[in-house]
Amino acid sequence: MDLVLGKFADRHLAALDRDQLDRYGRLLENNDPDIYDWLTGRALWPAGIGEDLRRLLMASLAKDGNP
Repeated sequence: MDLVLGKFADRHLAALDRDQLDRYGRLLENNDPDIYDWLTGRALWPAGIGEDLRRLLMASLAKDGNP
């Protein structure tokens, strides 16, 4: 997950607002298998992280062909 989320961070962290940064930080506090399941749609996206951040992550991952 570090490689996948690291690419996202390299591309988007500077453009995220304070609220998005806080929510991204909360996302990263979770276990890699849970994050993987959320990103692949195997589990529901967690409440409190936000649909805007999910869409941005998914678009970034689609660009890379991940996960």
